[in-house]
Amino acid sequence: DENVLNVPPSPPPQHNTVLSPVRDNTIATHGPETDSRDGRETSVSSDEEDVEALTERRTGKRPQFKQETPADNAGQPATLANSEIAALIAALKQTTEAMQAQGRRLDEQSERIAALE
Repeated sequence: DENVLNVPPSPPPQHNTVLSPVRDNTIATHGPETDSRDGRETSVSSDEEDVEALTERRTGKRPQFKQETPADNAGQPATLANSEIAALIAALKQTTEAMQAQGRRLDEQSERIAALE
């Protein structure tokens, strides 16, 4: 394909980036909810005896957020074997062909819709 061969190379990376989990300090941690009318603690409860009333928020199951931090190995270029490069090129060609086929299907569908209008 001409388009694949004429693609300019990507610029060399200036540094690698590593994602590490961090806590989101912008979200305030709240205790049990209180009713502003009487100041008493509110909870999810039921009249059924076998249902436990929930009065505390569980902070242990909150999702962890990611923060980017530069890696120490910034000057080390990634090395790929020829077989890895060939596999990557094959995967890219397959993706390109799939995208082109999807584009053709969308064009055909648009033409059918336009013909109905």
